[in-house]
Amino acid sequence: MLVEECRVEKRLKDSELDEVVERLRKTQGEIGLKVEELVQVKIDLERHRVEMSLEMDRAETRRRELDKEIERKTRDLTLVQEKVAESDKLLETRSLELAKTQGELDLKVEQLGQVKIDFARHQNEFTAEMDRAETRRRELDKEIERKTRDLTLVQDKVVESDKLLETRSLELTKTLCELDLKVEQLGQVKIDFAAEMEHLKRIQTRNRELEEGIERKRRDLAEVLDKTTECKKVLETRSLELVSKEKELQELSLDLDLKEEVAKSLDNEMEETCQKTESKAKELEAIERMINERSGHCESIKLLIEEHTEELALKEKRHDEIREATLKLSVEIACKENTLTKRNKQVEEGEKKIQDLNNTSEELIRQVFSINAAIRECTCELEAKRKQRDEVQSSITDLTAVLKSAEKKIQESLEDLKSTEEKQVKLKASLSEHEKGLELRAKELIAREEKINEQDQKLQLAKQELAKWVEDYEVKTKQLVALTSLDKPIGNSRKRGRHDTESLSQSFEHVLTSCTTGQENTYNFEKERSPDKFKIDQIWAVYSDSDKGMPRKYAQIKKIDTSPEFKLHVATLVLYRPPPPNLMTHPVCCGRFKLKIGKAEVLEPSSFSHEVKALKTSVNRFEVYPRKGEVWALYKSWNITDCADGSEEEELQIVEIVETDEQSIQAMLLTAKLFNQVLYGRCLESKARVLDIPKTEVNRFSHQIPAFRRDRRAAQSGDCEWWELDSKAVLDLNSKNP
Repeated sequence: MLVEECRVEKRLKDSELDEVVERLRKTQGEIGLKVEELVQVKIDLERHRVEMSLEMDRAETRRRELDKEIERKTRDLTLVQEKVAESDKLLETRSLELAKTQGELDLKVEQLGQVKIDFARHQNEFTAEMDRAETRRRELDKEIERKTRDLTLVQDKVVESDKLLETRSLELTKTLCELDLKVEQLGQVKIDFAAEMEHLKRIQTRNRELEEGIERKRRDLAEVLDKTTECKKVLETRSLELVSKEKELQELSLDLDLKEEVAKSLDNEMEETCQKTESKAKELEAIERMINERSGHCESIKLLIEEHTEELALKEKRHDEIREATLKLSVEIACKENTLTKRNKQVEEGEKKIQDLNNTSEELIRQVFSINAAIRECTCELEAKRKQRDEVQSSITDLTAVLKSAEKKIQESLEDLKSTEEKQVKLKASLSEHEKGLELRAKELIAREEKINEQDQKLQLAKQELAKWVEDYEVKTKQLVALTSLDKPIGNSRKRGRHDTESLSQSFEHVLTSCTTGQENTYNFEKERSPDKFKIDQIWAVYSDSDKGMPRKYAQIKKIDTSPEFKLHVATLVLYRPPPPNLMTHPVCCGRFKLKIGKAEVLEPSSFSHEVKALKTSVNRFEVYPRKGEVWALYKSWNITDCADGSEEEELQIVEIVETDEQSIQAMLLTAKLFNQVLYGRCLESKARVLDIPKTEVNRFSHQIPAFRRDRRAAQSGDCEWWELDSKAVLDLNSKNP
């Protein structure tokens, strides 16, 4: 029975403990919800505080903007007033200037009348007086134009001031509208502020309700704690009773052991009772274990309750802080309301100022209207002055017509003078051209005289040679006559001698006539050296002073001077890689050349022989080699040893270049023959006299000779080509090339 009662009591205690645990869990959930609600309330309070601060800042910025706009409007009004004052001053100055100009115009009118009288009296001084009147008129026109411009500027400024006043009035109306809007916005802000205050009151009521709920929860927790303590006491009493029962059972077991011998009949029953007692003992041990577990669970519950109490204390502290913050916010809101009231007062003062400004603007508009009236009066006066000016201009136009007639006469006389001057200039130009033509003709005559002198020298030389030949012929004829006189009678010899002398005289006359006709048919090589043939950057052969006057030097033309005399500035060409001095005894005319660095030489056209067809290989580098169809002078028996010996009596041959290639140059000898003139030729069919000169022996060529190709002529050896050579390049060859 006791065991069953213990079991029942234990079950009751377990059910009570379960209920307590469930209640604790529910209270924990409710406490968590309340904490969340408190946190949300705190967040809402902070958000509302931030919003209120932002709204206050916005209201402050709006007030500042309104203050700035009011200040700007006042400044604009002051500027408008200053401009109006300036316009008044300008109008006063312009009126004074107009009065001055009116006086000046009157004076000018009087002066013009005096000018008319003086013009009638003094016709000789008409032009000077008209010039003065013209200058005065121009000055008056300029002054009138300047005054009109000033008046137009004043009118423009007045119009601009009107426009500015209109714009300012529109801006003032806009500012008034904006102020009305601001007032409406302030009313809306007040309404919003009242709504927010109501919301804060609601929040405070909610906080109070939450505090009451927290206090109720505290009371419930205290009751739960009291019940748990009572349960602990009951469990302790029950445990003591169980211990006493165990002691009694032990005593009974001892009594039973002592009475075993006495009550053997009761062994079976005792065994059963023992088994039952063992099972009961096991049950009691299990109960003790359960009690221990429940006691540990109760201790954990106690710890949880302590933690919750601490959390509740913290929540109370936070709640107190929230209360203090709400109180501070209420104080701040009251301060903001005071500031808003002050701002409203300031806005009202600004409205009053704007009304004052409107009144001042109306006064300014009235002043502007008065200024416009004054300007109209000034314009009327200006129109009267303009009429006077038109009358003066009409009188001036009459005078200008007279002046124009005088100017036309002067222009006609000037045109006559210009025509005479142009004629004089043309005559001077024609005279200068005629003088230039005479100079050119004189130069041509001098050149012709030089040519004639040269031809005379050639004729004299030919006559001398012919005289020698005639003397030799006479000597030979005398010898023949003497020989024939020994064989034949004397009479016949006399007749033959007379006949021979007559034939000799006739042949001599024929030779002289042929020489004169030959001189007339010779080619003029001087044409190739005329001034128009020379051009810059050309390369020419130049006569050498040291090499018997032959064209063995080369020069490039750099500059051409035509006045006062025709002269050429040249740069000479030298060998690119000259041989050693001991091997170079003859001048070299073929190979690679370069321009000599230094000052340019100045030469006359007579120093040049002919243009050279040089090949430009690089900058200031040239190659000169014989070309096909050219005529060159060639050393007859040239070799390296002869060149090294330096024999000055080396004989020369005249050759025509037939073919050229990279290895050699082929040339044919030309022989001299006397026709009407001395010509050098070769037979086309004959190839026995072709010379093959390697490129390594180009130094055999002495110099190039200017040549002119004549018509082909038949000879005993066949059809031949003939060349007429420039005598200046072959003077020393005549004696060596018969």
